[in-house]
Amino acid sequence: MYLGRIVEIASADSIFTTPRHPYTAALLSAIPAMPSSSRKPRRIPLAGDPPSPMRIPPGCRFQTRCWLRETLDSPEICSAIDPTLSGAGDHQSACHFQHHVDARRGA
Repeated sequence: MYLGRIVEIASADSIFTTPRHPYTAALLSAIPAMPSSSRKPRRIPLAGDPPSPMRIPPGCRFQTRCWLRETLDSPEICSAIDPTLSGAGDHQSACHFQHHVDARRGA
């Protein structure tokens, strides 16, 4: 959930293994690894502060902090159209470019 809206719905296994929303991927990247783990988490920093819930930006609510939007050269659709939940099967995400999240996560 981001600024009062659900941004991703899926089973816990699916969320943890293949997040499809940039906010979910950033949240999961903040989970510390166990000292005995060989996994080295790649953090996804979020720039700036979240917008005020009283002044939600037009388009995607996450666009002002979205690391994926930046890597895609800030496509206009993100600031123009608020994405709805969509996706295959039981895994849905409110991101215009959800198919890019896993491939670019932590890039």
